[in-house]
Amino acid sequence: MEHVAQRMGKAPAPKEARLVRDIPKTRHAERMRRVVRAVCLERDRGISPPWRTRRPSTRSARPDKTTARPYRGAGLVRARTLWESFGFAFAGLRYAWRTQRNLRIHGAITALVIALAGLLGFDPLRWAVLLLTIAMVWTAELLNTALEAVVDLISPTFHPMARIAKDVSAGMVLLCAIAAVLIGLALFGPPLWALSARLR
Repeated sequence: MEHVAQRMGKAPAPKEARLVRDIPKTRHAERMRRVVRAVCLERDRGISPPWRTRRPSTRSARPDKTTARPYRGAGLVRARTLWESFGFAFAGLRYAWRTQRNLRIHGAITALVIALAGLLGFDPLRWAVLLLTIAMVWTAELLNTALEAVVDLISPTFHPMARIAKDVSAGMVLLCAIAAVLIGLALFGPPLWALSARLR
């Protein structure tokens, strides 16, 4: 009967009685005793108190390491701060640099072109055109990477329309690369020609 009374909350359990007895006699002692009794009763019934219940996380769960590992900013999560949005952007750049061979090739060409422009002493106008051209090529390559990821997500198996989307995206990058080569010839051609003429 004592056990039944303890379960029904009519009589305190031994541990509960010890906790209630150890509460100092203050103006809030009765309130503290009620809280202790409620916690012990909910524990016996297998109910977690509301202040101990963990709220569901708004972030998506981390994927298993054995599966395909997305970049750190993956998931339906909006940036809460400006620094967090920058973190998502740099995570996307790291993912593209790590997975896309053509982007690493563009990076090597970009470093060589900037070094050559510094040696030739480009004026501000030429620098502006050169940097805009580099940004155009990099943006096209990143957009191609994003479109390929979306197509792979929507159509994991082969589909003719998915192939068309990827081919058109690759054609966009090729067109930007050809335009960049022509702009590079217009920018570097005259200075290199004048330098070769002086060396003769």
